[in-house]
Amino acid sequence: MEKFTIDSLDKLKFLSDLKLSPRGKYLAFQITESDINDNSYKSKIAILNTETKEKMNLTAKDIIGGLEFLNEDEIIFCSDRENKKDDIDKRKKETKFYKICISGGEAELFMSISKSVKKIYPIDENRFLLIYDFNNLEDSSEDKFKDDYIIVDEFPSKFNGMGYINKKRSRLGIYDKSKDELKEITDEFTNNSSVRLNKDKSKALIISERYEIKTYLKSDLFELDLKNLKLNKILEGIEGLFFADYLEDKIVYLANGNSDYGINANSSLFAIEEGKTKKISGDFDSNFYNSLGTDIRMSVDCSPIVYDSKLYFSSTDVDKINLYSIDLSGDIQMIMPYSGSVDSFIPSDDGIYFIGTEEKRPQEIYLFNEGEYQKLSDFNSFIDDCELSDIETFTFTNDGMEFTGYIIKPLEKNDEKAPGILTIHGGPKTVFGKVLHHEMQLLAAKGYYVFYMNPRGSDGRGNDFMDIRGKYGSIDYDDLMAFTDEVLKLYPQIDEDRLGVMGGSYGGFMTNWIIGHTDRFKAACSQRCISNWTSMYGTSDIGYYFVEDQISGSIWENFDRLWDMSPLKYADKVKTPTLLIHADQDYRCPLEQGEQMFSALNLHGIDTKLVVFKGENHDLSRTGKPVHRKRRLQEILEWMERL
Repeated sequence: MEKFTIDSLDKLKFLSDLKLSPRGKYLAFQITESDINDNSYKSKIAILNTETKEKMNLTAKDIIGGLEFLNEDEIIFCSDRENKKDDIDKRKKETKFYKICISGGEAELFMSISKSVKKIYPIDENRFLLIYDFNNLEDSSEDKFKDDYIIVDEFPSKFNGMGYINKKRSRLGIYDKSKDELKEITDEFTNNSSVRLNKDKSKALIISERYEIKTYLKSDLFELDLKNLKLNKILEGIEGLFFADYLEDKIVYLANGNSDYGINANSSLFAIEEGKTKKISGDFDSNFYNSLGTDIRMSVDCSPIVYDSKLYFSSTDVDKINLYSIDLSGDIQMIMPYSGSVDSFIPSDDGIYFIGTEEKRPQEIYLFNEGEYQKLSDFNSFIDDCELSDIETFTFTNDGMEFTGYIIKPLEKNDEKAPGILTIHGGPKTVFGKVLHHEMQLLAAKGYYVFYMNPRGSDGRGNDFMDIRGKYGSIDYDDLMAFTDEVLKLYPQIDEDRLGVMGGSYGGFMTNWIIGHTDRFKAACSQRCISNWTSMYGTSDIGYYFVEDQISGSIWENFDRLWDMSPLKYADKVKTPTLLIHADQDYRCPLEQGEQMFSALNLHGIDTKLVVFKGENHDLSRTGKPVHRKRRLQEILEWMERL
């Protein structure tokens, strides 16, 4: 048996984009692997015959996305296989789709669209609804030097993972392959984020937002008649609207269900009957998505799915992801309890096919039927030869509330005391649980006790538990310190003089906060952090509404509140050696947040280092380039050697 190492990342296969053929005979999905030589990821399409359970690769590693069934026997997908590497402009302006037959044969060019297509929705074999990139400035300017400068007259001007978005929109259009004709459905100032077709593909529901200067948190819902291409506005100005579909003969949608809890409130399901809106999810106080964190997947797609007169959805239940169903009467049933993470799922006549991540196994394809789980793939079978630590749990009480603590012991056991590392998740409305986490197992393999919990502010326990607006650094900090005390009491083999702390995003904020309020930790690693709410307010892509909502103040009316809750204010109290890791294209928690903390610690004589990864964004630890992800882990391991 071998230990988890940094190079174990190279062996992981990431599964995504689960699709079922129209009659249910085939299950298609993407397999993504690291290409260390090219410092990139390569994806291919695989299929599973649902009758024989046989699997086969359908393409080589050259697909970009857009995987869809054209019919029962043919799949279309997006690829740049015919483009030359130096043909940059052409690749930006043209999207090529290929068609491949499941029974065999080479993929052939199916259609080429002179737009950068983000999502495709087949209506029939000739017509396709598209969401594609549109840039008001680029499409109207003939300046040959336009790539040398950036014009900003909208807010926010940048978005994490997308770069500058000024005057850019995700536009909706319908493409007729037989005529090679693209008809624009929405105007140049409308962003479209979601499309759902009804059963006979005669209508589609579109979630969109129109703006010209400043984005808003409210969206509109339209219905598109696919015969005459007329748009009819169904709903206007709905906060937190992120899903809509047809359930039987009604339109249902998910949106913010309780404004008393701010932007992070759990959603509610509503139905539209005779033009009136009716909440049908009752007092269900949980989310409708997967918020369980891990670093061994590239993406999560657990969007609700209508099947057999019910809406199926995933939900975070304390520290795991379960599947539920709900009908128009509001009857909610747990369909599939699961001890790990459901990363994608599709209901079918056979049961529920899903991509699952478990405590000691990366992603695989499973089938759940009549209470039984059947593993259908072994793409990550290398894990069977790896020695992994168990994830132990215990309960403890703080401030009259019961919490669950998690601890991963070092692989090598000896009589000497060992160092421990407190790990804090992001969000804060996410969770940690009993699923495989490469970074944590790597630390355990290197001799560290790794311990973590879900403090107040986390998901999975209802609105009251997750609501820490205006309380960042108070009750959550208290939970984490009480947890650390309990860990040291239950595991005396941990050396309390050799403790580390680390986290990213909200976990980076909390790491910065902790080292400014206690000296108990002897090494810290703060990643993609928040250090100063007053500057994040205007520099983050979400800062202008997130800070005001979560910290309960604006820089004009509540500057002192924002500064009092900023870790930077307490940097002069820090004595802990601190590693800061950031990405230069992180627009969620901008680089200046890490730079400010680094400067402050340096000015006060603290042992500190800032590592900036070029070309990466807020998702560095999850989807960053393979070499960068490995280098990040190396930096962490070297820094924690101080313990």
